[in-house]
Order: sequence, then C-alpha cells, then structure tokens
Amino acid sequence: MALQATDGVIDPNGLLFRLRQASCTNECSVPQGIQESAVKIYSNGNECEISVAIANNIEAWFYRATPSTGHQWQECWDATEEVINNCIKEGPNKGWWNGVDEYQYYEIGFRALNDPTAKHAPFDSPNTVVSYALPPTPACSGTQPDQLLNVKCKTNDGLQSVRQILYAIRQELCTNGCGGLLVDSSDSSAVFSNGACEIAIGIPNWEVFGYRATYAEGNTQQDCWDGLEEIINECVTGGEVGLEGWVNAARREVFKAGVRRKDDPTALHNKYGFGEPGSISCIL
Repeated sequence: MALQATDGVIDPNGLLFRLRQASCTNECSVPQGIQESAVKIYSNGNECEISVAIANNIEAWFYRATPSTGHQWQECWDATEEVINNCIKEGPNKGWWNGVDEYQYYEIGFRALNDPTAKHAPFDSPNTVVSYALPPTPACSGTQPDQLLNVKCKTNDGLQSVRQILYAIRQELCTNGCGGLLVDSSDSSAVFSNGACEIAIGIPNWEVFGYRATYAEGNTQQDCWDGLEEIINECVTGGEVGLEGWVNAARREVFKAGVRRKDDPTALHNKYGFGEPGSISCIL
C-alpha cells in the first residue's frame, strides 16, 4: 500500500514515522506532508493523540499517555520505532508498549475511521483524506523478443504496433468497457466477471492483453489510466525489461498488460475454457 502525501509517495511505516516525529518531539503537531484538514489532534498537556484520515474509512494514529520529556524523550523514540518496525510492518496493524514509569504508554497503528477508542473529535464526512497512490514502478517479467518491438499488425484501424494495440486495450479497459475492438471477434477474447475484465488480441504465436480487477470508476479509473501506461512504457515496450507487467494498487486494484503465449494458463480465456483467440496478420 502506497500513500500520497503532499511531498511525495510514502509507505504505511513512513506515515507512522511522521506521526512519531510530530509526537516524540513533545509538540503534538500536524505531521510533515499531511494536509491539516486530514488530521485530528487530542492533547491535554500530558496525553497526545495524532490521527490521520485515510481513504476507505481508515485512520492512522499515534498515542502517547505521558509527555515526551526527560528520560521518556528517548524512550518515546526508541519504543515506538520498535513498534512500527516489528508490529506494523507496512500493514494494517497496530502495536503498543508499556513503559516502567507511571502511565507511560504508547500505541500506534491503523484502525477504522472514528474508532470508538479514539480520543479525538470525529472526522467530518466527507472529509479530507490521505489518498492511496500507485506504486512508483510496476513489476515486470519475461524476456522481450526484439521482433515484437518492430512488428506491425493488421487491425480494423490499419497497421498498428504492439504498443498501439496495448493503448487501444487500455482505452477500452479504463473507460469501463470490456468488448471487442480493433479486430474481428474471432481474433480476440474479452472475459468479464463482476467488474474484472481481460481483453486479449491474438497475433501469430502470441497475444496482446490487458486486465483490470475491478470496475474503472471514480479514483480507480485514474489509477487504471496511470497504471496501465506505466506498464506499457516500462515493462512491455521499453525494449529491455520484459513481456508483461502488473501493478497492485489500493481498493483491491490490479492492472496487468503485455504480450504472452496464447496457451498461457494464467489467461482467463484459458482458465475458464473459452479457448485461444485467432490471429491477426502481422509483418516486420
């Protein structure tokens, strides 16, 4: 899970370290890179709770029960670092540490927005939130045959490269479509199930494909445009990286695209027994 701060993309641990910085300095303040409207702070002079609203009704929080002063200054930094690294571990988790001094206690993690245990005033709805962000780079795999970068294939819109076909598939997927395009239906497949869609267009020995795991609506639609473009540019047609790529994003989003063998067992048309697509003619 990647999160979009005002100064860049951060991971879950990174967000909690920013809350730690804002609390263990004994300031109890808005964390770096987070809009003030996405933050709620509770402080009574001793206790400090800093909470940050995240998309999908989640909040990150950092709580200390005593001031971060004297020997507790260093213990705040050390104890909460241990909790973040060993309990949170980049996931939707929480952890706590009890100190030896009276009331000394730290609690950190992720919980439901406006959780009953929260001390802060409730976040309004709708409220400003920290949004999810796509990973900075997609994952790539495979070996790129040189000829695939230069091949031109006959479509209903004329001769097109693999890159152009991938962008046409992206257009269909990210406008929430899942139908035939560019070629006759016998040379393509389109598998749709509960929002997920995979489109494959056959070329000799291979197929050009794209996939989305959910409907392309709201924030997911922009993630679809961005994620598939990154895959096309960095994994498929970059010339050195690989045949296909994928991005795992927030909200159960998964985007895939690339070139693979028609009999690839991961292809949905093979998995569900629809058979392989035909082939459009291609030339070098």
